[in-house]
Amino acid sequence: MAAALIPALAKIRFKATVQFPYFSSILFGLIPIEKANDPNMPTMAVDKHMRLYYNPDLLTKVSDEEAVGILIHEINHLLRDHHKRGVAYDPQLFNVAGDMEINDDIISDTNCGVKLPDWCVFPKSHGLPD
Repeated sequence: MAAALIPALAKIRFKATVQFPYFSSILFGLIPIEKANDPNMPTMAVDKHMRLYYNPDLLTKVSDEEAVGILIHEINHLLRDHHKRGVAYDPQLFNVAGDMEINDDIISDTNCGVKLPDWCVFPKSHGLPD
């Protein structure tokens, strides 16, 4: 683990908790696992054991607000029980479908103020209705 980047993730978790205090238990319950230089992990991901896989390079490429949005996106996978609900489907396809629905929901909630990077997927990105 690169010691200089751990504070960057801690800062994002803190900012997410300040913005979304009702998520504090899950945000601080996540177990961060750094995946530096892993081409299969360019951003963040979570698993059913509440491990948060993250590429530290991501935190240098997005704004703090976008990193908070990505973190909120990831905990939505856990809150929506995607790890159980998607077992009967193609994992990659289910993940993309889940990503689109989560992103659509958290951006359309004008009260929460989530910001996501431009490269995130939405239903409209694939010609689907919101």
